[in-house]
Amino acid sequence: MTELALYLDDGGHPDDQPYLVVAGYVATEAQWIAFESAWRQILNRFKLGSEFHMTDFMRDRYTTLKRDQILGELALTTKRHTLRPFVCAIDIAAWKRVNSEFALEECHGAPFAIAARGLQKELRFWEAENLGAGDRMLVFVEEGTKHYGQMEQIFKRDKIPLPARVPKSMPQVQPSDILAWEMFNWLKNGSPRHAGRNLDRLTRPIRKQQGFGAIFYETDLRSLCRDSNVLLRASLRPGDTIVFHSEKKRLRKRTIK
Repeated sequence: MTELALYLDDGGHPDDQPYLVVAGYVATEAQWIAFESAWRQILNRFKLGSEFHMTDFMRDRYTTLKRDQILGELALTTKRHTLRPFVCAIDIAAWKRVNSEFALEECHGAPFAIAARGLQKELRFWEAENLGAGDRMLVFVEEGTKHYGQMEQIFKRDKIPLPARVPKSMPQVQPSDILAWEMFNWLKNGSPRHAGRNLDRLTRPIRKQQGFGAIFYETDLRSLCRDSNVLLRASLRPGDTIVFHSEKKRLRKRTIK
């Protein structure tokens, strides 16, 4: 039996950013143990403190060469000690447009819930192809994520194992922060044909083998609504409610405004 773990973090924000990204890496327990030691050594050598935050790092006054050196070493360590990355993103403007027409949030949740659900679907496909009958996968997400509770209820409804929350101080979640940041900025810059240097380093091995990740655009969200029979808002009256059982003795109830 092999113990594996996926650590997730998010990038962007549903309130004031154009995209929201959920990203992370899968590795075996032994790989994560070796990773932690190697990661801390790099942070110590470059005097980066005990926690690496990509947004803070990019604000610091490093030369281009120094910044690339640090990110290159972190990317190499991540590559050496993980099996593969997972990414799912959602176009926030598209979500708002579709949500104004369909009861999308009431049925499938806020952008974080939809992106996390999409990533979990990709993970299930990968598990079916790569895990044995006795292998076990655990999923963790960085605590403090907005709309985690909403995602929790959606996962319970769909009988998906819940991710456990972990602090940002855990080294295993910090590469996910880098990947989510890089993916968010690639999307924000118009999804250029060629990925930036660091995003390329973080994802090149898996991109050469197979596609990875998913992005929910407006067409995808409309298909989701049609395929799952989400009601049009025009067919609902103020005060109507949409209810589903997320767990025994608990209803998730949303009132239409």
